[in-house]
Amino acid sequence: MNLVEPQQNGEATTADAHEKIDWLQNTTQQRTELTMTDVPINELLGVRRGNSNSSHAILLILALLVLPSAIALPNNPTSESKRVDEEEEEIGYIQTLLLNTPAVTTLNSTYQKIEVYESDHFGKVFLLDDCLQLTERDAPHYNEMLAHVPVMEYLASNAGIDEQLDILVVGGGDGYVVSELLKYPNVGSIDHVDLDGDVISVSKDHFPWAKSVWDNAKVNLVVGDGSQFVKEQVEKNKNYHVIIQDASDPFWIRYDGSVVILPSHVLYEEEHFQRMHRLLEAKNGVLMYQAETYNIPKQSEGDCQMEKADALCSEIDNPEITLNWMDWKKVSKTFHDLESTKYYHPRIHRSSFDLPLWVEKTVYNDAKEISDE
Repeated sequence: MNLVEPQQNGEATTADAHEKIDWLQNTTQQRTELTMTDVPINELLGVRRGNSNSSHAILLILALLVLPSAIALPNNPTSESKRVDEEEEEIGYIQTLLLNTPAVTTLNSTYQKIEVYESDHFGKVFLLDDCLQLTERDAPHYNEMLAHVPVMEYLASNAGIDEQLDILVVGGGDGYVVSELLKYPNVGSIDHVDLDGDVISVSKDHFPWAKSVWDNAKVNLVVGDGSQFVKEQVEKNKNYHVIIQDASDPFWIRYDGSVVILPSHVLYEEEHFQRMHRLLEAKNGVLMYQAETYNIPKQSEGDCQMEKADALCSEIDNPEITLNWMDWKKVSKTFHDLESTKYYHPRIHRSSFDLPLWVEKTVYNDAKEISDE
């Protein structure tokens, strides 16, 4: 099909125009997988020698052919790209991330396969057993909220207390949460427990925030079972102001429907949450843990059960009451005294407690009046 109508009675084109056509043919052949051996490119697109408008046609050809190939290549998906799929069969949803190969590093630890890849948009990507853990580009979205919300909650809800904070981080072997917590001058100590020392080593080698985070004198790194560590601290009558649990998934489901139980499953057992609650009681502390999404019915049901169980909640468990307690001037002042963040700020902190109406009704079983303030 002709994109440019040929003129039958036009003047001859210049040598420069012929050179442009030849250049375009060569460039197009190099940058795309299309072959045009049967039909010359100038005939395919209706450009004829003798066309007085051929110079305009050449520019049009250049725009039509070179631009699409520039968009698609050299970073278009190929058989050499690694595809990471996150599938939620319950709702029929799959998302895919394309990674550049080969991997930056691959390591099989005692517990899991650890990999780091590069990607064009998201920077370095961290995988455990082919499951996405974080990307450099959007790691602040998750980790800054996980770190700053509970600390700000504690500081603003206990404004009269002036003491160094003792914090426990369970999981989070990439080190991002710990690096954010160290931005607070009034954090006195951080016990950081992660099961897999190889996750920590790989993170130190490949992610800038983790290079020296465990060298800080405030950080006590424990490579071991987080559930067992919590149990031991209860037996020692240890108390924390804030506990943050950043655990990986407790299981994953194969395509045949079978369930693979992962080492982190112990961090989701009710007894473990009861023990964390005991570690927080004396300090009126705050628990922050990684949950799931309310957009997937079965996950939403599980989160609702955890929200309703008193044994699983720290003193601050009701979003509406929490906001009434909060001294937002204190939050704002503390925030402005921090080193810079990329995602977290006080307004997004406050809005993070706003849930869709149907979710609030589900969580609280229509038992409380939902305020519009």
